Amino acid sequence: MDILIRKRTLDNLEPLSSEFSSLNCQLQQKQKARRLAKTQLPQTNLGTVHYKKNLLGEIKTTLGNELMKSLNSLYLTVYVPPSLATRENTEVKKRNVYGSDMYMLRSDAFAIAIHSEKFTPETDKTNGLGIFVKLRFCEGYHSPANQSLKKRNGISPKFCLPAKGIMVLVEGCTSVENIQQIGNLDQIETIKEKLLQTIQNSQLKKNQSKEEEKEKEKKKEKEKEKEKEKLIGIENIKQFQKSKPKAQEIYAQNPKLNEKKSPISVHKVCFTLSNDPCLSYEFGEVFQQKDQLFKTLQTQVLYLETRNQRFELTSNFKGGYQLSKVKNPLSQPQRRMKFQKNVPMRKTHTQIIRDNLQWKSIKFVKKFAHFDDFKISPQKFYFMGVLKK
Repeated sequence: MDILIRKRTLDNLEPLSSEFSSLNCQLQQKQKARRLAKTQLPQTNLGTVHYKKNLLGEIKTTLGNELMKSLNSLYLTVYVPPSLATRENTEVKKRNVYGSDMYMLRSDAFAIAIHSEKFTPETDKTNGLGIFVKLRFCEGYHSPANQSLKKRNGISPKFCLPAKGIMVLVEGCTSVENIQQIGNLDQIETIKEKLLQTIQNSQLKKNQSKEEEKEKEKKKEKEKEKEKEKLIGIENIKQFQKSKPKAQEIYAQNPKLNEKKSPISVHKVCFTLSNDPCLSYEFGEVFQQKDQLFKTLQTQVLYLETRNQRFELTSNFKGGYQLSKVKNPLSQPQRRMKFQKNVPMRKTHTQIIRDNLQWKSIKFVKKFAHFDDFKISPQKFYFMGVLKK
């Protein structure tokens, strides 16, 4: 009775073992498909080479270990003459094949074409001119346990130890149609030069893409700064508008304040070249009332702006005045000038146009400001208090 029970249990386990083997085969097929998908990259052909014994081994020795790593996803075409594209080829007889699907560089280029079932000498034609074997290099891992070393197309691969590195895949075989296709065959040295050129081109493309990304990031940062500056300007205008009715109420309650009006009156609120809000003054009152202007220049700096330029009028505390031009007005906002105490600006930021100007040499005629023999047509005027470290 014990023997029968044991037999029944073993019989029940047989279908489970068959299901497990089928699932294992499916997993292996999925792993192979994933490896091939990783290696499928844009085609870049290095050229065509004449077939000979130990061709892939010679390519490995000439290129070296460093350049061999860059062969990943690159193609190479091997021309096999009709006299060698047969079963009588010595490399085919020796079964010079190591691996399956992915072949090691020790294997022969024509033997792996037969083993991969891409070419069969008995059925496929050569047109009497030979065939082209298209090979693709890829990174892989060869292990006899993972890859089935079965006999294919009359060739059984040889056993070898596990190895990792650049492997070879056979993409396909085509027959030669014209003699012109065989006329210009490359050598291994020329292939090395082509490989170096492809590496240089790829590095240039990477550098260009990095530079483009950096430029995009800079543009985004500039746009963010502009948006912040606009928001700051809008808030300052709102605060000024809120404070304006309060000032009117104070003047209405105190009639004496209305009698003592400031000699230079505010014209409007506008924005400077650096997108900062400012209190612009009337053109005529700034220059016609010279007495008040030169008094204010003892403690403040007058900035004059045209469409694309900014000028600075300061006192040199020796009875004279200095007119200078701001080099980069867009990069000098008011808040930065105040924070760095850069009023008037330093010599590195300005260019002196006229030095030691006198009262009589500063004139105003028909919306033009004359500083000795230098003439400008400013559109905005605003004052900033002197700030120095």
